Amino acid sequence: MTGNTNRGIIRGSILNDIWSFFKPIPWPRLKKKIDKQLERNKNVPSNATIRQEYVKCGKWDCPRCEHGPYYYAYWKENGKLRKKYIGEYLPSMKDQTN
Repeated sequence: MTGNTNRGIIRGSILNDIWSFFKPIPWPRLKKKIDKQLERNKNVPSNATIRQEYVKCGKWDCPRCEHGPYYYAYWKENGKLRKKYIGEYLPSMKDQTN
């Protein structure tokens, strides 16, 4: 019997972790995230190449070794390769043309 209850506890904790991942974000926080994303996209030149990358966090006890995908813009400026973090979501074509 104790083995079954332990499994129930583990399952419950996993469900709680999953639920915390899907918690709704309050509007002010969501608006701040969106505004930050749009601000990052303003300074990306039109000739930039946008790439999707997975990043290693470097923590020794991290259960996932790669996080992402995150989007980065690459372009050359005065002979140097430049890289800029765009965000977790790919910018729309409308945002890129401005």
